[in-house]
Amino acid sequence: GMLTGIAKPLQGRRKQLVAILITNGYSRSKALQECSVIKHFCNSQYKVLDALIDQAPQHTAAMLERLSADGFKRINAEQFSWFKFGLQQHPDDFQKIIHITLAPHTLSLYLSRGRAIIHGVEIDLPSTPFLYYLWYAQQRAKDAEDGGWFINPPSNRADRQADGELIALMRQYGGHHKAIKDLEDKGLRAKTLDQNRSKIKEELSRALGDELAKPFL
Repeated sequence: GMLTGIAKPLQGRRKQLVAILITNGYSRSKALQECSVIKHFCNSQYKVLDALIDQAPQHTAAMLERLSADGFKRINAEQFSWFKFGLQQHPDDFQKIIHITLAPHTLSLYLSRGRAIIHGVEIDLPSTPFLYYLWYAQQRAKDAEDGGWFINPPSNRADRQADGELIALMRQYGGHHKAIKDLEDKGLRAKTLDQNRSKIKEELSRALGDELAKPFL
């Protein structure tokens, strides 16, 4: 009878969680109470919790609260990749991590700032590559059924039709005078497109890593 009244020793993940919460100021009894919810978690929730403990254990209590409210029950592989990115980039900001994880898988371009927002991540681009990125996005948006990709003109002949759209964009949104004059004098050339696509790829890959950037190139 006396033995049945003795609490079973903590093991595995529950033992780890209790230790983390005590380190972060919880009493042992409160830590035990907070950790009791994990028995209801599914595999995807355990995966999220383990990743957070590995990278940012100071947010364990906040994550337990979110998971106990059925958060991340249906997190997919893509969202989990963004969750890990958020942990790496913003280990001290729990709300930022959650925002990046749950943000829509979209690209937004803010013309007044020259800023792209991809999956909740803000990326400031140099003026000329930004306007080329905007132009490419417009091609995709207006011709999505056929792919909307703009094919480079021949290397020995500039495109004298498409350059007008770019010149208008640059004039409207404060593009560099040199970039505008280059288009006016020489037209839209394959070399110029290649250079700006390379710069866009460089900036996005630097900010997001190659894999997360890939769908937005």
